[in-house]
Amino acid sequence: MKKHFSLILSLVLICTIFSSQVYADSADTVTSRSVETFEDGSYIVTELTVTSYARSTVKSALKTKTYYSGANDVLWDATLLATFEYEYGVSCEAVTAGISYNIYSDYWEFVHKTSRCNLKVAFGTIQMLNTVNDTTYTYQITITCDEYGNCY
Repeated sequence: MKKHFSLILSLVLICTIFSSQVYADSADTVTSRSVETFEDGSYIVTELTVTSYARSTVKSALKTKTYYSGANDVLWDATLLATFEYEYGVSCEAVTAGISYNIYSDYWEFVHKTSRCNLKVAFGTIQMLNTVNDTTYTYQITITCDEYGNCY
């Protein structure tokens, strides 16, 4: 009887371990990066990170713009976080969008932010005030996802 119980328990454990490995949702993350340089030597680095999960029709995407001075100091960053639902080869819809920011310099101040979704696109807009020249700058961040789950 003890041998049968041990055998059954062993089979249950093997099946549990095997099924948890087969059905676990694994995440796949892809990151891309671009740089935009300005005349004064300052620049913005834009990074897009897209995460997808096995057997899921949902993708989450983060696009961050980080503003650097000409001396390579980080001044501020803004991040658009969006969620997309898609049916492979058929349709895609942006379902959530939100924008956040961080300021690392005493010479910049936050003014305003908005975010929204429209069809396949998540939009974010942020306004930042440069207190040195008293100028407000508007920066837009967009993430688009197609019906094949490709986000850019």
